[in-house]
Amino acid sequence: ISVTNTRSYFNNQLKITSQDTATSLGKTVAGALARKDFVELKSILKAVFDRGQYSKVEVTNPQGDTIELLQQNPVTVQNVPQWFITLVPLQVPQGRQGLVASNFNQLGYLNITVHPGAAYAELWETFSDNLWWLLFIGILAVVTTILLINHLLKPLSALENQANEIARGHFVVQEVLPASPELHQVTDTMNKMSTKVSQMLEAQTELTERMRTRAYQDALTGLNNRRHFAEQLEHLLNTPEEFVNGALLLIEINSFKEYNEKHGYIKADELLKKISEILSSTSRPIAGLHLAR
Repeated sequence: ISVTNTRSYFNNQLKITSQDTATSLGKTVAGALARKDFVELKSILKAVFDRGQYSKVEVTNPQGDTIELLQQNPVTVQNVPQWFITLVPLQVPQGRQGLVASNFNQLGYLNITVHPGAAYAELWETFSDNLWWLLFIGILAVVTTILLINHLLKPLSALENQANEIARGHFVVQEVLPASPELHQVTDTMNKMSTKVSQMLEAQTELTERMRTRAYQDALTGLNNRRHFAEQLEHLLNTPEEFVNGALLLIEINSFKEYNEKHGYIKADELLKKISEILSSTSRPIAGLHLAR
């Protein structure tokens, strides 16, 4: 918008400058043209042309024949890229004609073409300043947007990490909840789910451990039971690469039935526990040994 407005302003200025110069200069050269002093005429025209504001100054007779011509060919604009001139063209008035007359006698015509260099330079400076400001604002906007998006997506990254940790079996809970109401609710739900799943797995693990203990351990002595002993023995017999030779010892308590009847089952259970403790402590240094009741 700024460049377009500036271009419109310069278009009007070029037209006004061309017309005003043709009118005023026509009065100046009228005397020299009336006297047919072409040296003076050329000096006057050259003084105007050398200012660099015009690309063409021409004086013709009433029939249109050229009397004097000063022209810059081609018209060059310094320090302004050609692509900019092509992109933002100025409407340079061509051959603004002014009548040259003296004492009501038509002596000829004065044609003025304004040089657009100064206008293009000002327009290019305006464009460059605006472009740098736009680039600065654009970069600032991009950086601000990236920072804002990262700030907004940081809770999502935390949720993603929490989900990955849950998938690995680490039931973490986010202590700091996001400020956004939606993400706050989602994070709170994830925390509740993580806590609930952790409790469920702990309960399941505890139940599994109890079932395993009940299935393979003797409830009274804590030794392996008959099922575990049979499975271990079958495994050893079927894997000769692990089991080359060994010994099977069967320990029996003499007259245990009479002891149980005489002292009661409580004392009998205490005796069994004591014997299992002695066997466990005695056999602990021996590698590859299995005790079972």
